[in-house]
Amino acid sequence: MNHLLEVKDLKTYFRIKAGEVKAVDGVSFTISKGESLGLVGESGCGKTTTALSVIKLLPDNGYIADGQIIFDGKDITHAKDEDLYDFRWTEMSMIFQGAMNALNPVQKVSDQIMEALFLHYPHITKEEALAKVEQLFELVEIDPKLMHGYPHEFSGGMRQRAIIAMALSCDPKLVIGDEPTTALDVMVQAQIINLINDLRTKLQMSLLMITHDLSIITEVCDRIAVMYAGKIVELGSTQEVVTHFLHPYTEKLIGAFPNIYKERKMVDSIPGDPPDLFDPPPGCRFAPRCTECIQGLCDEVEPELLEVRPAHYVACHRRKADHE
Repeated sequence: MNHLLEVKDLKTYFRIKAGEVKAVDGVSFTISKGESLGLVGESGCGKTTTALSVIKLLPDNGYIADGQIIFDGKDITHAKDEDLYDFRWTEMSMIFQGAMNALNPVQKVSDQIMEALFLHYPHITKEEALAKVEQLFELVEIDPKLMHGYPHEFSGGMRQRAIIAMALSCDPKLVIGDEPTTALDVMVQAQIINLINDLRTKLQMSLLMITHDLSIITEVCDRIAVMYAGKIVELGSTQEVVTHFLHPYTEKLIGAFPNIYKERKMVDSIPGDPPDLFDPPPGCRFAPRCTECIQGLCDEVEPELLEVRPAHYVACHRRKADHE
């Protein structure tokens, strides 16, 4: 299969005074052209760090310790900023979490989108750039008459649409959505999800969606990668993972969301806390919170991510034994 993005055994660490935090510790996945993959997991599991590693926008104390990132056949793992100047936004772009923080409050929205156009297409005229912004506003279903407004004049949903327009301005092959519906009300979330789905169909773009909300993943993504404590613990098609989940963490994660089609009851919680990634425990990192932990195995030997069903992978000693 022709993969647009290949991430192989990615390890991204952060330097702090006490040592190194292993935020992403051996993550592997692929995204094909036109495909969408959802990275899901609770806060602090490494989803956003994985995305920032892929687009090479890590903070100063973060670095890729090991692994490979191959985009469209090119290894960009250790590419420098100057080498990525033309790459970002034309090949890969990002919808950042929190549109109000991503937009400059003292610049018109149209000027912010045109800035990307002028940087990547130096020969474009102002009239051509304005026409492109108008086209983008129509694409994300905002009245082009509003494109010269300031961010504070836009509603939350409109700002998020403007950020999506900005991410699409240079026609990237892959778009990364870092929790693009966070802080939006349910109705606006639904509109943004529908918009993303429509754009994927119209533009045939690939998508890496980061969220802790499984309901969003099931609406938008073809496949799901479940992350826990810096590792992928389950990977498969959306339908397969949601209906035939294998990892105990995935089961708990699904159980933590209400289901309108089932009995009305309080959702389940996951007892305990995620491990400290400064000094992660040996074995399976979910073992201290797992009700199915096999003492002497799960808490001592790290499980591999293995295919136990066609195109369905899980890192769990118990599930591996069940399918042998």
